[in-house]
Order: sequence, then structure tokens, then C-alpha cells
Amino acid sequence: MPAPHGHPRLRALAKWLATAITVLLIAAWLVSGKFGIAHHRSSGYSASLWRGRVFIWQSAPPIPPRSLGFEFRGPTDFGLEWWMSSFKRYNLPLFAFPLWWLAAPALATTIALWRRDHIARRRAAKFHCPKCGYDLAGLARDGGGAKCPECGAGPTGG
Repeated sequence: MPAPHGHPRLRALAKWLATAITVLLIAAWLVSGKFGIAHHRSSGYSASLWRGRVFIWQSAPPIPPRSLGFEFRGPTDFGLEWWMSSFKRYNLPLFAFPLWWLAAPALATTIALWRRDHIARRRAAKFHCPKCGYDLAGLARDGGGAKCPECGAGPTGG
């Protein structure tokens, strides 16, 4: 079966990388409903993942040394928050956004990459041009293959 058009290795890498990122984001989103993690820096900036949201805030200096580094929270009652917020806490900025804002576009990209690959393979299996879908019945099926009369793509779509 001919490979789909384009750079098959690059497309396969993109497809699997998008899948891995999507799975990690969705898993982090779900796990954060029960457990939380925070990281505090000596500069006063902190970030945490808790209840399905990413929080970024600035703490008033000086930061006690025992508060620096990673902090784990939980387990707590399961809950996911779906909204964004931005306000001042102790007159310092705090911003929170839901993790699904990152997971949703990653999922859409992953679906699009897998669907494109599936369509190209299905077309090639039916002896249609993998690029434009033109029916190549009646053209030479030998090892050299004929170019698509519609779009000019070779047997591998390139």
C-alpha cells in the first residue's frame, strides 16, 4: 500500500506527538481534580495546577526558603473548575485558566492528523489518488506507477 502524500515520517511523528501531548494534558486535567501541585520560585512567582485550572501568581517578597520548590496537595474531594479568573490577591496579580483550554486544541489537532492519514490510506487502498481522491482505475499499477491525471501527484501522492 503506498504511503500517504507528504513526508510520511514527519507526519507520523506529528501524529504521535500530538497524541502523547493530548493524553498527558487530559490526564493532568483529570488528576488535578483530586490532587494538586505547585511550584514556588525565589523571584516570588508561583504556578500551580489544581482542580483543573492552572494558577499563576506573584507572592510578596521575601519568600521563606522552606516555601520554595514543589508542593503537593491532596487528596481532596474531586472537582474541576471550568472558568478563568484574574484578580489581585493581597494587591498582587493572580491569573487562573482552565487546563482544558490547552487540551481542547491539542485534541482537535490530534483528531485532524489521524483523520487526514486515515483518508489518505483509504484512498490509496482503493487505488484513488492519495492527494485529491481521483479514481486511478485503468492506469498502470506496476512498481513505477502512473501520475494522477487530475493533480499530477505520483503514486505516493508527492
